[in-house]
Amino acid sequence: MDRGSRGDAKTALERIAELYAVEKEIRGRSCEERREIRSLHSRPLLESFKQWLEETLGKLSRRSDTELAVRYALGCWDALMRYCDDGTLEIDNSATERALRWRSWVEKASCSRARIEAVRARPPFTA
Repeated sequence: MDRGSRGDAKTALERIAELYAVEKEIRGRSCEERREIRSLHSRPLLESFKQWLEETLGKLSRRSDTELAVRYALGCWDALMRYCDDGTLEIDNSATERALRWRSWVEKASCSRARIEAVRARPPFTA
């Protein structure tokens, strides 16, 4: 990553942190309150962020990791904006990912226990 890309990545992370700061403030509020606050605070931040991404895209080297990340973000923009209009949605899917990781771990543990029990139940080797 070149020096310019590092600066761009830092700027992007700072902008994302502003969005998470809004989420921290509205955690636990009603869905309607969350929607209203996001409309007033998050939407303008996102609109500014999108403009910055589009401007930055033209300055990045083609096929750099940063350029690919910016293109990915812009490609998902409509889905990202959806959370501003729906107070029931979260800004990210971290809770879902944690739940899926837990389920995967439980399933793996169950499979391991089943294999152990199958080995234990196998008749002893006889010649």
